[in-house]
Amino acid sequence: MIISIIIPVYNVEHYVEKCVQSCALQNCSDFEIIVVNDGSTDKSAGIINTLVKDFSNISVINQENQGLSAARNAGLQVAQGEYVWFVDSDDWIEPNCLGRITNKLKDDLDILQLQYRYTYEDASLNKDAPFTIIDGLKSGKQVTIHGGLPAPAQFCVYRTEFLRKNGLQFVRGIYHEDSEFKPRATYLAERIASDTEVSYNYLQRTSGSITSKFRLKNGIDIIYVMNSLMDFVKQQQMDKPCTEAFYRQVGLCMNTLLFGYRQLSKSDQSGLYKALTSQKHLFRAMIKSKNLKYQLEGVAFGLSLKLGFFLHKMIR
Repeated sequence: MIISIIIPVYNVEHYVEKCVQSCALQNCSDFEIIVVNDGSTDKSAGIINTLVKDFSNISVINQENQGLSAARNAGLQVAQGEYVWFVDSDDWIEPNCLGRITNKLKDDLDILQLQYRYTYEDASLNKDAPFTIIDGLKSGKQVTIHGGLPAPAQFCVYRTEFLRKNGLQFVRGIYHEDSEFKPRATYLAERIASDTEVSYNYLQRTSGSITSKFRLKNGIDIIYVMNSLMDFVKQQQMDKPCTEAFYRQVGLCMNTLLFGYRQLSKSDQSGLYKALTSQKHLFRAMIKSKNLKYQLEGVAFGLSLKLGFFLHKMIR
């Protein structure tokens, strides 16, 4: 079997049918769809059960609600395909893209980067995402040095054995899990290539999405992600160019945190501010990132958190 498509599902009754059908109705027969129902309380489970009757290659895992990471990991654990593709249940894939993708995978890849499209409930706003093409085959270290891959995990297809051999799973119970997973997976890959035709439709929901509002937990989890990336740098004993690239990832994560900080209530801002007081090592990493914006922010935060927040506001 070539590909296992893993679809975590939680309370997406208005989207899941379109998602699963887009995966099932493909010009390729040698694949499976693993739907992980992560404790949905709406009509999602009933819709999935109907789809299972229509398509013989769909299997379902039912579990108590544990979050996106746990659902993806559960699918990965039972996947039989040589490759896995994580597809979010409110998104959908392009008709007949799977045949083209499987042909690309014949190059013995660890990761295939996919082109994607931002889609909106108002279709007139749809647009293809900016796309950095990986020319030919590249190692993960080469890709890391030149900017890495877009964070969302669903924009790539991964060799199943590559993930399992390297113990690459998603951290359970956190937001921003892809920002922790994707840089590690990219760095460890030996063979990466791109497919330049759009395969994935990435829905930008204007309401009802858990990612639409920044919470204190988002900030705390981003701090966890940055520290995990720092630990990975040490574990791998990276050379200087790769280390600097990971420090730029830390800077990117920090800027996501700083942007979200402004959306928090005063009490939550105070909580996140307090959490940052013990993270001076992250600011030192930003200084070494060879990115001027992150370097300036790192210096400012190293001197004073208030100065750092002020500078970020001025140069964002």
